[in-house]
Amino acid sequence: MPSMIDFTVAVGIFIVFIAILISYLLNYLTSYSGLLTTSELRSAAYNAFIVLFGSKGIPEKWEEKNYTPVQVGLMTDLHRIPIIVTETNGTDRGDVIINVTLSFDAECENKAWNSTIRVYEGESEIPSQLYNQSFCTADYINRSDLVFNSSFSANQSKTFFVYFSNDKSIAPPNYSLPFTAQTNFTIQIYPEEVLPVISISKLLALRNLSYEEVARTLGRYRFNIEISER
Repeated sequence: MPSMIDFTVAVGIFIVFIAILISYLLNYLTSYSGLLTTSELRSAAYNAFIVLFGSKGIPEKWEEKNYTPVQVGLMTDLHRIPIIVTETNGTDRGDVIINVTLSFDAECENKAWNSTIRVYEGESEIPSQLYNQSFCTADYINRSDLVFNSSFSANQSKTFFVYFSNDKSIAPPNYSLPFTAQTNFTIQIYPEEVLPVISISKLLALRNLSYEEVARTLGRYRFNIEISER
């Protein structure tokens, strides 16, 4: 798996590209303000935003291909399963192991890459570990037991969110939890939700594209934007 250094480099390249794009737009506006209307610039900026952040690109998995995509979309799907756990014994419970069995990808659409599974309580990630996994293809999970730990007050209900995606560039977590069955808790698993998120794999794939290749996917206007490495 790529390290955080790879991710930092990819983000840096992306930021440089956006900075150059904005710089060219501003320079053009300064030099040819009489020829270019503000509405056209807004249209160009809006189109660039939609192309980059409004889709997964064409083809959707362009980051896995060896050719320039028709469109460089940077988005992917982030899946989230809400789970409500309730303490039912009327006792304060500290550092409890919760064990649930989840169907991540019943239709085997390759949407749950093994290393992307995370459990959140509120805005904080909590320790978790997978057991007894079954797979669709490669490391795409079909179904698995998932353990995570938390603390509960008597009769308290807590909401947890299990996140996952098909992004292969997410490094696996480094937690170690025992596989145990808990008692005196009820567990409710709610339907999966889908959220848009920027793909780390797609950001990393930008390293393999030239500025000219990316610029060609942003669309055509009455003016031209020329971007080159220096």
